[in-house]
Amino acid sequence: MVKNGKGQGQQLYRCRDCRHQFFANGKFPRMRKPKTIVAAGFRLYFHGSSLRKVGRSLREILGTAADQSTIWRWTSKFVPQVDGLLINFTPHLSGVWHVDETTLRFRPSKPLSKWQKDHRVRRPGKDWWQWDAIDRGTRFVVGTRISKTRTFKEGAAFLMACSDLAPRPLQIITDGLPTYDRVIRKVFFSRYASRKVEHNYSEKGFRGNQLIERWHGTLEDRISAMRGLKSPQTLIPRGIAIDYNFLRPHLSLGRMTPAQAAQIDLPFNDGWGDLITWATVYRTLCQMKRAEPLAMG
Repeated sequence: MVKNGKGQGQQLYRCRDCRHQFFANGKFPRMRKPKTIVAAGFRLYFHGSSLRKVGRSLREILGTAADQSTIWRWTSKFVPQVDGLLINFTPHLSGVWHVDETTLRFRPSKPLSKWQKDHRVRRPGKDWWQWDAIDRGTRFVVGTRISKTRTFKEGAAFLMACSDLAPRPLQIITDGLPTYDRVIRKVFFSRYASRKVEHNYSEKGFRGNQLIERWHGTLEDRISAMRGLKSPQTLIPRGIAIDYNFLRPHLSLGRMTPAQAAQIDLPFNDGWGDLITWATVYRTLCQMKRAEPLAMG
């Protein structure tokens, strides 16, 4: 990296390898707010504050105003980038997965009719399902999936995605939903014919599967403040899982994060700020790699 003149009254730098020019002003590319402001906004948002409360907290504590629509645009922009980086890391898990599903209420932002407003009717919503898998030894959330039903097809798609991101488990613990037995035999027996995956049902309901129920409590803490989500394509559950896996220390893990317990130890001293920084660098490298064949042609 070398200095390369000035632009807009600021020092310009150039990367010797890719020839990319940039300002070292503590901001993400094409962003007006400093990195620390964005990181603080994400931290507050994924810990349960509403968009309005996040904007008010940033203004009162850090002295920087950020509208609720601005914070939502940050989420829509950076959560997919961070997720695209983190799926490249394979966690080293204990091999015992707790799998369960929970309901998510979706209330589309369709305006209420005049009759509904006059009679103070709440916006109608629909309940969908979120499938989750969490590792017992590391507390690492292996995967999530939102679906309209709890059919065999949806369960198989969920566990197939989990098996692509993490090593094969030795044991899977579920509740009494009949779909799980068929799904586990389909996904893991077909892929690992000589390796049996033990399927056990949780005993005494909640207490037998309390690890994943605790994760669902963390999920509910964030979503309850929103009184429902707007779309099944929402990025919020995935953002909560990233924050839970990589940025939240657990007392049961000796104050390590689940990612550190799973031997994914990355330098995230600034929390979401470092996560987004590494994701931005990774995206740039991928873009350069895709552009190489075009340049040669």
